[in-house]
Amino acid sequence: MKKRPASTRIYRRLLRLFPFDFQREFGTEMEGVFRDEHRQASKGGIAKIIRLWGITLRGFLQTAPFEHLEVLRRDIRYGLRSLRKSPAFTMGAIAALAIGIGANLTIFGFANALLFRPLPAPESQELVRVSMYRWSNVPYEHYLQYREQNRTLSGLAAFQNAGASLQAGGPPEIAAAMVVSGNYFEVLRIGAAVGRTIGETDDRPDAPPVLMLSDAFWRRRFGADPAIIGRVVTVDGRPFTIVGVTPASFKGTLSPVIPQLWIPWNAPHGDLPLSAALVGRMRRDVPLAQVQADLATIAAAIAREINERFYLTVSAARVAHPELVLPVAAFAGTLMALAALVLLIACFNIASLLLARSTSRRKEIGVRIALGASRTQLVRQLLTESLLLSFAGGLAGLGVAFWTGKALAALPLPGLAPSTSAPPPMLLDFVLDWNVVLVGAGISIGTALLFGLAPALQAVKVNIAPALKDTSATAAVKRSRLRASFVVGQLAVSAFLLVVAALLVRSLTSEQTINRGFNADSVLTAGMTLVNAGYTKPRGIEFYRRLQQRLESTPGIESVNIAEIVPLTASNSGGSYHIEGGSDVSASDNVVSRGHFRTLGIPLLAGRDFTDEDREGSTPVCIINERMAQRLWPGQNPLGKRLRSGKLPWVEVIGVAANSKYVGLVESPRLFIYRPIGQRYDQHLTSAVLIKTAAEPMSAVPALRAAVKELDADVPIFAISPLIQATEITLLPTRIASWLASILGIVALLLGATGIYGVVSYLVRNRTREIGIRVALGARPAQVRRFVTTEAMRWTVIGILLGFGAALGITLWIEDLIYGVAPADPVSYGGIAVLLSTTAYIACWFPAHRATRVDPTVALREE
Repeated sequence: MKKRPASTRIYRRLLRLFPFDFQREFGTEMEGVFRDEHRQASKGGIAKIIRLWGITLRGFLQTAPFEHLEVLRRDIRYGLRSLRKSPAFTMGAIAALAIGIGANLTIFGFANALLFRPLPAPESQELVRVSMYRWSNVPYEHYLQYREQNRTLSGLAAFQNAGASLQAGGPPEIAAAMVVSGNYFEVLRIGAAVGRTIGETDDRPDAPPVLMLSDAFWRRRFGADPAIIGRVVTVDGRPFTIVGVTPASFKGTLSPVIPQLWIPWNAPHGDLPLSAALVGRMRRDVPLAQVQADLATIAAAIAREINERFYLTVSAARVAHPELVLPVAAFAGTLMALAALVLLIACFNIASLLLARSTSRRKEIGVRIALGASRTQLVRQLLTESLLLSFAGGLAGLGVAFWTGKALAALPLPGLAPSTSAPPPMLLDFVLDWNVVLVGAGISIGTALLFGLAPALQAVKVNIAPALKDTSATAAVKRSRLRASFVVGQLAVSAFLLVVAALLVRSLTSEQTINRGFNADSVLTAGMTLVNAGYTKPRGIEFYRRLQQRLESTPGIESVNIAEIVPLTASNSGGSYHIEGGSDVSASDNVVSRGHFRTLGIPLLAGRDFTDEDREGSTPVCIINERMAQRLWPGQNPLGKRLRSGKLPWVEVIGVAANSKYVGLVESPRLFIYRPIGQRYDQHLTSAVLIKTAAEPMSAVPALRAAVKELDADVPIFAISPLIQATEITLLPTRIASWLASILGIVALLLGATGIYGVVSYLVRNRTREIGIRVALGARPAQVRRFVTTEAMRWTVIGILLGFGAALGITLWIEDLIYGVAPADPVSYGGIAVLLSTTAYIACWFPAHRATRVDPTVALREE
């Protein structure tokens, strides 16, 4: 047997890769050209090869892939024509999808801005973060070694957030500052919008102190004055020269805080930070793994030198600090899960409408099957219509997300107490980029399958003969369990969201009745720091003592207190304490001056209060709360007992105070220790001044400012507000959750009502003949309305019960957000049951009332 040429064998193997239709239609022609080219390789071989590829291209243009495109084009054209015939249904479905998809994309847009965006710098793909362990800062002296010894980075810069007291022709104010190494802007390749950037020559202890301003701070504080360059301002009591302004697009490298000032690391501006966050730029064509290995080698040498064990992590630089990635992702995921419930309702809504709509297309589907269309082709056609709806809803959802995201980014967070000092700006931005678009496309495809597949499969399950005989659009329609499931599902989700929203709102309204353990009425709180004012410990104690005396002598002020921790303001402190003759316990603590319990109205149950005599050199003392006394010395007198922290001196208990709330409104009583400021003052911490007034709290602000100015005009005062407002920060999670759940619950209620209305309207339209017969036989309007609404109200009851069951289960997971209200609160559940039932009945009543106007003569005459 003659062996085939190698070229023929190769050709036939290649031909098997093509579709069968292509092989059958073009294989013979290609084989002839291939053999001819093999025999005459030396004569026009290139021309024959071109001819061969021409045949291949022509074959592809005429076979399966492009035939599918043509089929898709026909399906899209037919789907558009079909949707155009039902404008009310089409616009309603697109609007419902726009709301559901838009809510999800809004939340994802905020998370995307923090989690996935690279740093706002040129060629940001080259930037990396360097951290100890997973995300800890690196000691500054180690940074210098990494910077000098590495071989894979073109530059490595250090930075750290810090607070700064700025004075520029007015009272001092606290500004968010970032201390940076001299090569910081060089590594990031960020230039100055005005003036120049900080350079290596500025990062020396003997260099003239300079700083840069952020664009937003420059515009707010200095009115965007370009002549600001060269002006001298006071930072932490020292003169600094403004040398530049950063671009408006640059928000720093440690989100979400946006720095207002940039200061060289080694400039004389107070205490030098001990550790730094690092950002580096990789050399070209150097992979991330090689950078990791290079810096890990240096870290291992440092670890051996200091006899410690640690490891270094190198990761791609993103806007958010790595420490925030997991919390932000978890929070965004939770919010998207809530928004997904609204989208689920929209899908149920559209699915039930599609299912009801398919009943009017029974004859059309039957005719197409009779003419030879397969059920697979019909399902494909119906899914194409669903995809068209979904993508239109997705495009509208992108618009909803863009406008909603921009509006939310401009709003302050709810529940934060107002302050007379501008708070450090926070980066809360919405970004509509390709990540959001791709997620929107994915959600659109998923929703199309979710609401379109089941109705499409149900629609093609028709018997041809009955469908062809049904020449009337109002033929009798069997009850559909699938349609009932969709309606029940959307009502259940609506009930779930509304109950959760009701419980959260009820919690907020009942928070005034919760016993905090202290009285925040008529109390003013103000932040104050001596950290950067050059105060030693003795001078700081004396400053606060004199301030307290001056304020106490002011008319209208009843009592004054200095405290490091203000209860219920998202701050806490604590440690481990050893009990004399006993074991160790963990307890929260606070450092306060005399008058703390009188100012906050906390009863002293035993012993005495602190005095000015409780200072360094005297017997260390403390006051404990009732819970700690019962835990450590049950049935005994705790006065005179002793405890200590670590190897510090023993501390004697001189008093017992009543329990109060410290961190959250729903917390159980915790062990708590109070220490006198004269013995435990720390000049590196920020303190708060608490002033009990006889009138409105803000009336004490002038006296506070005057007293501080008299003692030291360079000491900044910030975050001034009534204590009752400052404590509302503990309600912030509940406020955000209740706000979001309420909005989603209202949207869910409207979508649910729309879904019921649409389904009942379709049912009425398709039962026109049946209703006409009932009217002809003497049915009264009330009986017709009851006939139409009974089935829908049965669905409503089942949906409400399922939603209530789910809500009762979820309250076990959100106990920290619900207080003062029982998880099975009858007011919440009863109110939502009435609301949903009433809304469902109203949605049913209108199509039911329209059914009573059916003319039996016309209905019976229709085909």
